Amino acid sequence: MIETIFEADDLRLGAVGPLVVMRYRGPTTIASLRQVDQLQEALLRTHPHIMSIALLHQMTEPGVKMDEDARKFSVDLAAKFEKTNVASAMVLKATGLSAVLARTFLSAWVLVRRSEMNMKVVRTTEEGLTWLRSQPEPNPVRPVAVSAADIDAFWT
Repeated sequence: MIETIFEADDLRLGAVGPLVVMRYRGPTTIASLRQVDQLQEALLRTHPHIMSIALLHQMTEPGVKMDEDARKFSVDLAAKFEKTNVASAMVLKATGLSAVLARTFLSAWVLVRRSEMNMKVVRTTEEGLTWLRSQPEPNPVRPVAVSAADIDAFWT
């Protein structure tokens, strides 16, 4: 069962074992990102490595843009946990041209960024969870009893 840790208009945040589960709804705020920071720190007190899966909801709608301070905080947060959050799947379920463009942009960003954390942009929760479980050791998610259906239910 995924435990809900935090919920706001822009973010729903939970965890099951060492897996961080997030649903971003449009651009997020620094306050919500601080909740992600606190959860990852808490999980790392009991797990040497963590992984994450995030649903990027409403990210393809016109005008959705993270403000500069939140974007910088997000970049700093990723750098802070790049050695301990060993992989992250970003799920963008939207369809149509805007979704294709968003996935293409995010995939290109993943390729050019400088980070030790493996990241992948996917279309479905099943694809994201399967990819996380396929990652090499240390892989903290492989033994976790969570399904794509559990994650989808958390996101709704």
